[in-house]
Amino acid sequence: MQGIKKRWVRTYLLIVMGVALVILFAFLLTVRSFYYNYVYRGLENYLSVTTGFYEKYLQQNQYSFDEVAQLIVRDFESGDLVELQVLDLEGVIHYSSAGFIPEAPVQTEDYSEALAGEPSKWIGRNPETGERLMAITGTIRRQEGSTIAAIRYVSSLTYADAMIYRAAVYSLFAVGVILVLMLITSESFSRSILTPIRNIIRVSKRMAEGDLSERIPYHYKDEIGELCETINYMADQLQKSEVMKNEFISSISHEIRTPLTAITGWGETILTGGFEDMSQVERGLGVIMRETERLSVMVTELLDFSRIESGRFTLYLEVFRLDQELAEIIEMYKPRAEKEGVQIEFVLKSEEVFLEGDSNRLKQVVINLLDNAIKFSLPGKRVTVHLEELEDEVVITIADQGIGMSKEELKHAKDKFYKGTSKKSGSGLGLAICDEIVELHGGKLVLDSAPGKGTTAAIHLRR
Repeated sequence: MQGIKKRWVRTYLLIVMGVALVILFAFLLTVRSFYYNYVYRGLENYLSVTTGFYEKYLQQNQYSFDEVAQLIVRDFESGDLVELQVLDLEGVIHYSSAGFIPEAPVQTEDYSEALAGEPSKWIGRNPETGERLMAITGTIRRQEGSTIAAIRYVSSLTYADAMIYRAAVYSLFAVGVILVLMLITSESFSRSILTPIRNIIRVSKRMAEGDLSERIPYHYKDEIGELCETINYMADQLQKSEVMKNEFISSISHEIRTPLTAITGWGETILTGGFEDMSQVERGLGVIMRETERLSVMVTELLDFSRIESGRFTLYLEVFRLDQELAEIIEMYKPRAEKEGVQIEFVLKSEEVFLEGDSNRLKQVVINLLDNAIKFSLPGKRVTVHLEELEDEVVITIADQGIGMSKEELKHAKDKFYKGTSKKSGSGLGLAICDEIVELHGGKLVLDSAPGKGTTAAIHLRR
């Protein structure tokens, strides 16, 4: 398997090298253009001065070709940098400031284009020495327009090419240094990414094996650091969930064992017979019924929780009257509330409230919240149930005057397996299941509580 590091370094270097070569090529073209234009401008200046002066001079005096050529060569002063050539109309060189006159006529395009009317440039090699040259050719004409001779200035490009070559060598050296620096920085950068990734892989494997105590070290507040922080947070939450799950298993085992013990004890007692007072039998049967109902509630919560976790929790939607369902639930709980010394008040701000939803599941939510309100209320207190129909939602509010919850308890009240500090707390699944049911209806369950002031649960359901 090819590692990220190799792919990163290779891709990075290829991109940098490609960009560097493009910049180098453009730079060398610019350098070449600068030096060649410098040479060309010098030759062009020579040609312009020579042709301009002698054409004006010839307009006033009548000279032959040889006389004009001798005057031009005599007055030319440029040392060894530029060679002046005077050509006839056949391309034959008659005079040269270098003193050496080639036998072969000039046949380059600068000469032929100059005879056509405009000065022209040629770049090429000397066929005898191989030296690179630049030449510019113009003509001298009489006043009536006839051409007397061609003037050709030739300069060696050896110095210009040497400067271009030097610039290329320096540039290649600079590119090499840049590539080495880029290799070093890419190595360091890839290491800064790969090290936390390796840590992530290592810690993730440990988590997969069940060890949630391991954490990923990180040193930068970037995307990798954020990923490490997120995974560490996930591990914290998983560890908390694991602790809560273990506590839940221990608690539910105790919760199941207690009613089973009562049921078994009273069942064996009743089976032995010999009761003189039937009220004891009724008492025993009452205990068995209550504990059986308690077990049934716990089993229902466990089944609902299992369906939620596996994604098999489904709703059966229908349009029903929510106000009637609430009235039935309150009537069902009034005897229990009276037995606990708690008064239930139902405030209906809208009549005939219709809602599309799963009536049984929403009834389960209200029963759970109402049961909690009664259970945590002190004798002589009131539980108020409000139903209000708004423009885009229906709100059910259940408020008690019970013991309330602290901010920490309220923060985790809807978490799975969370049980408050009160001994009256149940399995730790009730509110989590209620919250899930409300969310499946597209609504939200909002809790508000304060110690000693009671708890308010508001169910917001979209219409």
